[in-house]
Amino acid sequence: MKHRRTAARVALPVAVVLALGGLSGCRTSQLGAAAIVDGQRITVSEVQATLEDVSDQRRRLGMDPELGPEAARVEVERRVLDLVFERAAVDLGIVVTAADVAATRAAEERSDEEIAQLAAQNNVSVDALDDLYRRFTIERRITDQIDKQFPGADEKKLNDEFSDRLVRTAREMEIRINPRYGTFDPTVGQIAPLKADYLQPPAHHGENRTNTQ
Repeated sequence: MKHRRTAARVALPVAVVLALGGLSGCRTSQLGAAAIVDGQRITVSEVQATLEDVSDQRRRLGMDPELGPEAARVEVERRVLDLVFERAAVDLGIVVTAADVAATRAAEERSDEEIAQLAAQNNVSVDALDDLYRRFTIERRITDQIDKQFPGADEKKLNDEFSDRLVRTAREMEIRINPRYGTFDPTVGQIAPLKADYLQPPAHHGENRTNTQ
């Protein structure tokens, strides 16, 4: 799956698609961790607190507060990708300040009210918007580097280079996902929910559990 580079202007929902490799499930002994990225825990309680905030946010805006069964998985994925982008920025010598993030947000053509509406519609907490604008800023800086390195290259070449850089970064990181949220599909770079195979012999299920350790 190739990543389609976004423009500097922010557009929600955020769907940063990476082809990430070398990811595995968390050990079941890592109780309370939704994911662990280079030793940094993303806790189940943090994820649930964010979802509760979004639900309240939607209720205040007159929307259905029910987020659906995919909300937790998507929130874990968002947090993991934020950390991948942070590591990519460090590896590429990109420094992003609070002022840079503020400038990216200020460039948004929508009002704060419109942004809040869009965030709620896409199950994004208003409190997480600065993290998203930071990721947008990093993404734009990476894009700028690639454009300068490959002047005149076509869009496919630029997109491939962008994806390759993020893939290399992710493979150098230790990323473990709690199986309750699914498994990372390296072809699309997203957490795919686990699907029970009721025709699978019991012995095979035992093997799958071993492979997630």
